[in-house]
Parts: sequence; C-alpha cells; structure tokens
Amino acid sequence: MIPILLSLRHKKVIIIGGGRVATRKAQRLVTETQVIVIAEEATNELRSLASLNRIKLKLKSYETADITEADLIYICTDNPAVNQQILADVRPNQWLNDTTQKHNSDFFSMGEIEANEVTIALTTAGKNPKQTKQIKRQLQKLFSVAAHSQIDKK
Repeated sequence: MIPILLSLRHKKVIIIGGGRVATRKAQRLVTETQVIVIAEEATNELRSLASLNRIKLKLKSYETADITEADLIYICTDNPAVNQQILADVRPNQWLNDTTQKHNSDFFSMGEIEANEVTIALTTAGKNPKQTKQIKRQLQKLFSVAAHSQIDKK
C-alpha cells in the first residue's frame, strides 16, 4: 500500500452500518463528498446529519443494488452475514474499506493533522487504530505549542 490523498469530489461513497464507526466515517467524509449511509438503525449523530441534509440516510437492510454505483464502500456493520454479502457484491473497480476485517480492505483511512498549510497523515494500515489516535493527539499538542510560540514571536 502507498499513502495517497484522494479528491472525493464527484465520487459516490456508501457506508453500510449505522453505529459509532459509521458515524466517525460519515462525519469525516461529509466535508468532501456526498455520503449515503445504509443501516437498519442509526446513531443520533447520523440522524442529525441526515436532518441537516449533510448525508443521505437510508434506514433499511442492505441490498446488492445499494452499492452498484459506489466508488468507495465502507463496511461498518457487526453482522458477519451482511459483511460477507457486501464482500461478494463488490466489483474490482470499487474501493472497499472493511472496518471489521482489515485484510479485506483496499484502503485505510488515515489520521490527519493540519497546521499552517501542512497536512500530516498517520496510519498503522488498520493494525492499530488506537496507536494512530495516540500519536495524532501527541502531534496535535506539538503543533499547538509550536503555533503559540510562533504567535508569541510576532
């Protein structure tokens, strides 16, 4: 795998699942593209995003037709049978992130830090997301201290 920044403008992104992981993915992706969430149940945060027309939320069971036009697909369910069906339905030209079984994924979302027109992306390639979050917090603190010291010098 190689690190890469993608423009998702004009790309169709589908998230299957309505829990915490799906919510985090939707909250990040909604700033970049149209997001469709397919879930039988959804968090209050997803419902709120839908009520604000920031995402399209379809409260229903997954069907193969849900992903036929998708460019990126996120599997975020805790239902192994549904996850297996999605894996069987994904076409070779579609990018898949299976948040439940990393070895099924074509890509991983990275932790990001932006400061002073610089973006740093962090990943453990899905092996240790908690470690990525810890390092991200540490770097954010460093950037915050550095930014304050630059302001103090002015």
